[in-house]
Amino acid sequence: MMDAAATARHGALDRYAPLAQTLGLVVILFGLSFLLPLAVSHALGDGAEAAYDEAIAINVAAGAGLWLVSRKRGGELALRDGFLLVVLAWAGLAGFATLPLLLYIDGPSFTDAYFETVSAMTTTGATTLTGLDRLPPSINL
Repeated sequence: MMDAAATARHGALDRYAPLAQTLGLVVILFGLSFLLPLAVSHALGDGAEAAYDEAIAINVAAGAGLWLVSRKRGGELALRDGFLLVVLAWAGLAGFATLPLLLYIDGPSFTDAYFETVSAMTTTGATTLTGLDRLPPSINL
């Protein structure tokens, strides 16, 4: 019985390894995209550099961890994996995008920060924050 359960778990890991590996690379690249607002923050001296440093480190570490765990399993992405990858990327990247807001701004809950980042990524313009003109330019970027 134990061998069958272990084999089933191992098979599931092998099945989703290409998806996890690709998602890990996407998270790493997304973390590196914070280099632009970090450069703006540094150039303007707006005080948000530490939030971006931490956000980059967390994103790259999480993506690298996901990639490292799944890299030796091999396999290729199937068509249905593409659908799951899109859903996980949109939901997950919005979660990772909350980090600069949560690290810099006092007060917003994770839900408010998540709403803000989804709004920014989809360019809807909806917001729950007040005083946007008082935020550092790099955070608004």
